[in-house]
Amino acid sequence: NMPFVMFAGSTASISAPDAEVTFVRAWIRAVRQTGSRQLRDIGLLIRPHPYNSAHWRGVDLSGVENAAIFPRDSANPVDERDRKDYFDSLHHSAAVVGINTSAMIEAAIVGRPILSVLDSSFSETQTGTLHFRYLLPDNGGCLQTATSLGDHVKQLADAVVSPDRHRELTRAFVRTFVRPH
Repeated sequence: NMPFVMFAGSTASISAPDAEVTFVRAWIRAVRQTGSRQLRDIGLLIRPHPYNSAHWRGVDLSGVENAAIFPRDSANPVDERDRKDYFDSLHHSAAVVGINTSAMIEAAIVGRPILSVLDSSFSETQTGTLHFRYLLPDNGGCLQTATSLGDHVKQLADAVVSPDRHRELTRAFVRTFVRPH
């Protein structure tokens, strides 16, 4: 079983479709060009947000080895099959990356490291939102952030190679933020 990293897409109100696609292409290049052997070949699953999926239908990743966009059609995880696909994507991933999405909380619930790159294209919908700030370690969250793709790739490699380092911070976040009672 080859590990994979899931990129969880955001709604159009958080991440304009063109900006998200541009960011994901740069992210893929950074992951593939890293010196980390674990990341150069790792599977990359791009999961568009169900309300922002139409824009991803025309995106071609055929030139990127071991990368896929799934699902291609809008799949809002409200029926049994879509919920199972979504859960499996989170549960079987080595880590989850996103711009700002509730999938980060859901990934933490299933114990996956969550990461983001603070990008000026999304500053208003990242650090400019209260809900994103709740995810930051300074506020009891477990989101690992980087200010550059290079730093992010180092964090991602660490999360994939040493997931136990992030486990307690993730558990503490879930215990206090998601399940405080």
